[in-house]
Amino acid sequence: MKKKHGWNTWENYLRVHESVLKRYQSHFVTPSPKYSVIRFTDQYYQIRIDKLELISAKGTYISINIEKDIEVQAGGSKDVARTVGYSYQSWLKGGGNLIRYCSPHESHNKFHHKHDYMKDPINPIPVVNDEWPHVNEFFDELIDNY
Repeated sequence: MKKKHGWNTWENYLRVHESVLKRYQSHFVTPSPKYSVIRFTDQYYQIRIDKLELISAKGTYISINIEKDIEVQAGGSKDVARTVGYSYQSWLKGGGNLIRYCSPHESHNKFHHKHDYMKDPINPIPVVNDEWPHVNEFFDELIDNY
């Protein structure tokens, strides 16, 4: 059975993330958002977007930061990649936090989790290891619920 967050070719990994941004363009206030791709080593990259703004279906202005740590390995003819750490953070423009998804932390919350600041700002909600959302699912949650 294929894992939701399994290996993909590095080229396709980046293409999928850019195509998601294009698919949601009608909701973005930020014109033509792009991921920053940061290379730390040949095997470790990070992609991120800082302060992306979108408008929800209810007309709410939401700010978003996305940060993904990526492991890259030689995979025969093409390099392969997978997410090994992430943080998807959202907050009301000019206001408080909404939700944040995080990978496990060394110091606390050693499990995938969601912070829902509208319901319980203190206690994170555990997320099953391979069931944390893709970026498009995070966008859908924000667009549909806020």
